[in-house]
Amino acid sequence: MPPEKKLRIVTYNIGGGRDDFFATSADVLSLIKDLHPDILGMQECITWRDADENTYNFSEQVGDLLGFEAGSYLGKTLSLQENFHSRKKVMLDCLYKDWQDWVFGNALCTRYGFTRLNDPEAPGSPRNLYLYKPLIYEGSRDTDPRCAIISRIKIGDFTPFIVSTHFTTLVGERGGKTAPVPGKLEEAQALRLQQARKLLELLQPKLDDGQAVILIGDFNASPDEPCIRTVIEGEGGFVRLTPKAEIPTHPKVPKPVDHIFVFPGSLVQDYTCWVDNSDAAQRASDHLPVAADIVFR
Repeated sequence: MPPEKKLRIVTYNIGGGRDDFFATSADVLSLIKDLHPDILGMQECITWRDADENTYNFSEQVGDLLGFEAGSYLGKTLSLQENFHSRKKVMLDCLYKDWQDWVFGNALCTRYGFTRLNDPEAPGSPRNLYLYKPLIYEGSRDTDPRCAIISRIKIGDFTPFIVSTHFTTLVGERGGKTAPVPGKLEEAQALRLQQARKLLELLQPKLDDGQAVILIGDFNASPDEPCIRTVIEGEGGFVRLTPKAEIPTHPKVPKPVDHIFVFPGSLVQDYTCWVDNSDAAQRASDHLPVAADIVFR
């Protein structure tokens, strides 16, 4: 088995939308460096441009840290310029810091660079596509748009599609300081089911052709939720890589909500999957990263 067909894949919601992200960003970078992924999907990744036109791009910083010269991409879901709302505290803060823009979304980083979706022999760029886009953004995560990044890489004769996404969660779905809001869980599950079906519609031509697809992200859904069990696994035929210990990846949900899937499952010769539950991971974000070492046939 050529060594290039063994990949370490990581999915990680870094919590860049939290007010205290700047206090923990160094921890996030240190943790990612220690994990040393070949392919990294991040959710809640950010970039901004200040009043002096200086740009800070966290996904590029991660790419530089890992030595991924051409393999860093941020897919926008929200921005200060297009979605400003005074109820979104971080946007209000950006306004009074004189920042010209702030962008929030999913990111992909890979050591292999990206190819065209139709031609893995030619350099290309990922595409960022909406799975859910409310008509009006109201400043809370209930109306956050939800997207999927679709990309392709080439490793010798192995040219898989890499897809990274982040499904909806609703305010009051899980409770916390207060009890969960009645009906919110069912509403959120229905939205995630809809987003999973739209994701399958996006990927169906490649699934029908038997192409290799690696799907990663924060699905905000435990493994037995219909969007996972019924749609992604049942209708889509994806195989979830099960962590050695099924510990929570978010403190408000008793099972993992961040997942790594492979299609077709027969591609996987062997794998080890785990949730990083280290002190550093507990400190860095409200989510724990999920990593997998995969040997492909």
